[in-house]
Amino acid sequence: MTVAQISLPSILSSTAQGGTLAAPIAVRPTRVQKGFAAFRLFEGTEPRTLSLMQQVAVAVVERIVDGRYPAGSFLPEHVLAEEFSISKAPVSEALVLVGSTGLLDNDSRRSARVAGMSLADFDDLVYYRNLLVTPALLGFIERRDAARMAVLESHLDEVEQRIDDDAQAFTFVELIDRAALFIALQCGGRRIGRAATQISLQFLRYSYFGFRSMADRRVLLAAFRDTVKAIGAGDGQAAIAAGRQVQAIRRDAVAARLGDGRDGRDGRDGR
Repeated sequence: MTVAQISLPSILSSTAQGGTLAAPIAVRPTRVQKGFAAFRLFEGTEPRTLSLMQQVAVAVVERIVDGRYPAGSFLPEHVLAEEFSISKAPVSEALVLVGSTGLLDNDSRRSARVAGMSLADFDDLVYYRNLLVTPALLGFIERRDAARMAVLESHLDEVEQRIDDDAQAFTFVELIDRAALFIALQCGGRRIGRAATQISLQFLRYSYFGFRSMADRRVLLAAFRDTVKAIGAGDGQAAIAAGRQVQAIRRDAVAARLGDGRDGRDGRDGR
């Protein structure tokens, strides 16, 4: 069975129990593209094909992170099952998988709700990620070689090419986050890589919300460039300092948008 591309029922445009129901979205093809959701859901690996459950999980993650499913949206199992032309069982399994990433608040009424966004929540994520920065960077530096550095520097090149294009703001922050995951996954500590991957979708969602202006992206790029330079030089302390600066810049950018009255209800435009 393949994923059907059908319109969702009109119920999706209504509201219920204090939350907004998700809007209809075209479904992606069965074949996995080189996407951010599958990469993170499957801990840095991208299966060539996905099961029905995995297809639903990837689609839901993509829609939450890029803002198509706003914070507080309800995702009833029966609605998703109708969209994908499948039974509710794989949908239920998919929502459990997505819920494990922290992007959903499970609801007792057989529906899940997209998790809210707050500075307190993001501060928790930054604190947790900072705990991983030191062992990840030191382990990567110890294991670095020409091949690993080539991958890291290619990420930097791609990020620099997108700095001035607001339309590629998502790709910009995704590439920086993907580079951070590459460091964690290649540091020699399997648990470090797994822990970094588990929170990366939440982190990416906040990052996209925070880095809409070119000025903010330039500040982030400078710190990321310093991190890559220090790694290449084998300077662990400088790399750690630059890596923590990257997290501080992210935190300030998100705080500024939330402080402007944008509560993350719509990750696309802050309304």
